[in-house]
Amino acid sequence: MVEAKAKGSVEGWLTNLDREKEFQLVYWEDMFHKPYYWSTFYVQLTEFEEGGLAIGLSCVHLLADSTCATTFMKAWADISLGNKMTTPPLFLPLSPRTPGNRNPKSSPLHGVDTSL
Repeated sequence: MVEAKAKGSVEGWLTNLDREKEFQLVYWEDMFHKPYYWSTFYVQLTEFEEGGLAIGLSCVHLLADSTCATTFMKAWADISLGNKMTTPPLFLPLSPRTPGNRNPKSSPLHGVDTSL
């Protein structure tokens, strides 16, 4: 978790939006040469002096895709405003596993010479 402060308001910041300013709202760290010392998930909270809060999220795609990240941020915003979550996380169960085919002749390589 990283905390930051910014001058002005969220509305003022949004009117002068550019790529470099946007990067200031998200903490990012390149992967360290020893990954077990590297954090894979960062949240930066930026509080604006004239009101407003920005939540910046950076993580590897294995932890959250864009849908997951958006749902997380919406839920956080809902809770921060003292409301119920309007978009609670949705967890879909994995489909049941089916036993593999035990017939050796059903192999996709059956009859193919693999001794090359």
